[in-house]
This record gives sequence, C-alpha cells and structure tokens, in this order.
Amino acid sequence: MTTIFETGAPQTIAQVLANKDACAALQAQLVATKAPATIVVAKLNIPGLIKANQTLSRVFTAGMAAWQNRLATADVSQTISADWDQPTGREQFEVVAESAAVVKRLAVQFEDQFTLGRLFDLDVLTVQDGQVKPLSRSDFDLPVQTCFICGRPMCAFKNFLRRRGRPMLKGDQQLPALALRALLYEVSVTPKPGLVDPTDPGPHPDMTVFTFIDSAVSLQPYFEQCRQAGHDFEGADLRQLFQQIRPAGVQAEATRGGNTHKGAIFSLGILVAASAVVLRQAQPTIAAVFQTVKAMVRGLVHHDLGALNRQTAQTAGERQYLKYGQGGIRAEAEAGYPTVVNVGLPFLRERRGTINQRLLDMLLMIASHTSDSNLVKRAKPLRFYRGCKHRHSGTLT
Repeated sequence: MTTIFETGAPQTIAQVLANKDACAALQAQLVATKAPATIVVAKLNIPGLIKANQTLSRVFTAGMAAWQNRLATADVSQTISADWDQPTGREQFEVVAESAAVVKRLAVQFEDQFTLGRLFDLDVLTVQDGQVKPLSRSDFDLPVQTCFICGRPMCAFKNFLRRRGRPMLKGDQQLPALALRALLYEVSVTPKPGLVDPTDPGPHPDMTVFTFIDSAVSLQPYFEQCRQAGHDFEGADLRQLFQQIRPAGVQAEATRGGNTHKGAIFSLGILVAASAVVLRQAQPTIAAVFQTVKAMVRGLVHHDLGALNRQTAQTAGERQYLKYGQGGIRAEAEAGYPTVVNVGLPFLRERRGTINQRLLDMLLMIASHTSDSNLVKRAKPLRFYRGCKHRHSGTLT
C-alpha cells in the first residue's frame, strides 16, 4: 500500500538546501523589519525525499488552524507574513505580538499535545549578538522533540542543516563536522564534468555518490585527530604540527579515503588543525588560519618533491612536477591556498542563486584559475574549465 510519504515529487539535496537559503533570507528580513515582535516559522518534519502532496498540505492546514486557536486561547495575536506551498513542503511565516519565551512554550505545548504535533516544527526566532537564533527546548530545560519513526531526538540533524555557515558547537569542536559537511556538499553539487556527482560518476566507473558519502563519513575520526592535534599544539615551529597529523592522513588514505578523498584528506586535515590553533587566540580570523597553514607546510614542496627522479615519481602530481615544475596542491598549501582566499571565497560571497548554483560556479572559477594535477591528467575537463573562464570573462552564470 502506498503511504503519504511515497506520493509526490522527490526532492534533491540541492533543492532542499536552496529552500533553506530562501527561508533563512526571509527570516532575517522579518526579524529586521518586525522587531521587537517574535517571528515563528512553521513547517512539517517529513522523512525521505518527498516533502509535499495533497494529504500533507491538508495536514499542514489543519495544524496551523490548531496552532492559531492555541494562540487565541492564550490571548496572543499573530499575523501571517508568508505562506509557502512549494515542492519542498508547506511553510508559514508569522509575526507574533508576544515575547519569544512565551511563544516558544506555546509552540512546545502544540508540538507535544496536538494529535499530529510530532509532524510539525515551529521555529521561534529571536536575536542574539546581532544574529537570528531559533530558541531551543534546551533553553527552557524542556524535553527534546523526538522522531515519530525512531523515537530518537530530532535536534541534531535539524541543527546541522539549520546552522550552515555558523558555528554549531563551541570553540573548535565544530571543525570535524564542518570538514565532513564540506565533503558532502562537494559530492552533492551537480553537474561536475570529470568528477563524481549524484547523477554521473564521470571518468570513475568504479565510484558512485554513495562511495563518496561512505568515504566522507569514515573520515570524521581523522578530522577529530587533526582538531585535537591543533588544539593541543604548544610548539613554536608549526611544521611540527603538520608532521604530527601527516601519519594520520596516510592512515586515512589507506583505510577508506584512498583515491576518493586523497586531496581532501590533505587539505582539510591541514585546515582543521590550523583552525584549531587559531581558535585558541583571543581574536581568531580567517586570515590567521591561512597564515598558520603557510607556517605548517613551509618548505613542503622542496621536502617532498625536490629529490624526485623519473624512477621515483609515482603520482600524477609528482610526474608533472618533474615535467612542468608545478608543485600542485603542496605549492598551493605552502602559499596559503591563494586560489581559495583570492578567487574562491570572494567569488562565492558575491554569487546569488541556489547553493548548488553558487558552489558549481565557484568550482568552475577555481578550476579556471589553477592547475590541478587531476585536471591536467584529464585534458578534456581541463579544456572545459578553461573554456568557461574565457566564455564568461570571469563572470559565470
């Protein structure tokens, strides 16, 4: 028998994340223009890839009527600012004339007592330190909302998606999760010529998107090792920190990372360790992270590649160093990842559109400004990326 969770159009990860970007933008606009009123965002917690159909829409309508009755009973007035009915699900944005603390308690009562309350998620927003912050049940020592399928707390995954771009945990504890998220974002972006994405393995017939997901998840202990090493490092020569994490990276490659995430193991491991060092400072900055990276890998190209010859060169990067003098990712790291700092990050900040569009555009821009050994080895993808640069003259669409 077909259930309500099997009827409708499946949504991609990119579509769900794009919807979250649009939702966050509207939330910020409402908080900025309607303060000191409280903002409530109501939506359904639906498992799987299908988020909308006629039955779920009726459920949402019934729930919102019950929620409005609860507010009226408490003598609290509200105005509906927006009611979205999209393939990613129904969402309602409300401006409530009451304190966020009072509204949050009413929302918790609704989620716990309404017949279908466990299907609903009512985010109550406030502003702390200039940032929009959803109040959580833990702020009021209330029991967490549980999944109606498995009975486990729902907060972990919701917070993971909700807080993209902001620290999820205090201090450097966020770093392994951020590194893992970067890997999952990378493989989710589509279409990527010459690279594995959700619809095409490209030149890697032995790999799929699930291969990459399995590999990414397996690397979280490695990222934790890098975080801990950076957190504990007390020496004056940061090259010693790199030598501490390098064996862990080799081990990560030998287990699940392998060729799937070889480059990411190198770069993200360094960045996680460097970030852990910088986050111990009184005023940590992104610039300080990349300066720390440069100090960690100073002299790396000469150390690793200086003694190579045709007999000892094994990887594409090593052979290209002998033939063209290109230091590859080692040289990029030794320079403090200038392609990321000067090209990728500024370009990403300026782009508009869905997160998939923005990340894909950034990939093309970075590829058109660098000589990646993997792209050099595969001439057609390299010509494609270079062509994008010339066709768009630095502005991708």
